[in-house]
Amino acid sequence: MKPQELLSVGLRVCGVLLIFLGLRTISSQYMSLGMLSYELDERIQVYAVVTVIEIALIFLLALIFLKFPNSVAKKLLPHESDNNVELSKNGKELLSIAFCLLGVYILSWAIPDLVNNGMWLIHFSERAYMNDSNYAETVIAQITTVVEVVIGAFLCFGASGLGSLLWKLRGIQRA
Repeated sequence: MKPQELLSVGLRVCGVLLIFLGLRTISSQYMSLGMLSYELDERIQVYAVVTVIEIALIFLLALIFLKFPNSVAKKLLPHESDNNVELSKNGKELLSIAFCLLGVYILSWAIPDLVNNGMWLIHFSERAYMNDSNYAETVIAQITTVVEVVIGAFLCFGASGLGSLLWKLRGIQRA
């Protein structure tokens, strides 16, 4: 199996996972917007629009991963390799593909969390909520999410270099 085909299979799996993530996001954002509506906040329309955009992006990515995995795989792989990935030989390409898929998976749930935490930070930024313990928890969650996005992007776009480093650390010579 070629590296691009192997990555395409993983992207399809990520697309299916994104559908479930989108459904989960709908329920959690509905609950969050319901809590905000009790406070009669005039910014509820902005939160609702951002929520709709977030959910639309999740489902758009799921659609792209399910309908066009080969095109996405071509963009993610650093170079086109005609070599087949053989599991019994050097697993460097397989490791690179696995890191890339892990990065795509991490980004698929970290980016919606980034938007969600950002919305809560905007809500809690009012002076009345600054001393609330939820504000501190949301700041910590946002920092964690930013770190997750950085790790996901590094895994997604630096997968081949990370695979080479792992092989060097293990002491396996390149074939």
